[in-house]
Amino acid sequence: MMFKIGDYVRIRDDLIVGETYGAYPIFLTPEMKKCCGKTGTVTEVSKEALAVKVGDWWWSELMVRHATQEKPQGSLWGFVMSKLDEADEALQAVKNVLACHYEV
Repeated sequence: MMFKIGDYVRIRDDLIVGETYGAYPIFLTPEMKKCCGKTGTVTEVSKEALAVKVGDWWWSELMVRHATQEKPQGSLWGFVMSKLDEADEALQAVKNVLACHYEV
């Protein structure tokens, strides 16, 4: 198995309902298709398949890909405020440099 418990993965979004995937074939059902494209954490691993915290399904290695875990920004307001804080810090740094060279 190339995946281990705790890995962050994305269910492939190009999977076809009715097809089987893997050496120990796992059949993709219409209910499983709803999970395609979603990300989750591997919670269990067996010789044949792995459980991912996306639905209550077992997936073969061929059905998932490693994914990068992005930190959610939360609300748009929180994102904007964090950018304003960064800009304020940069402005303060410029003011400090100028104050060293000029009377402000």
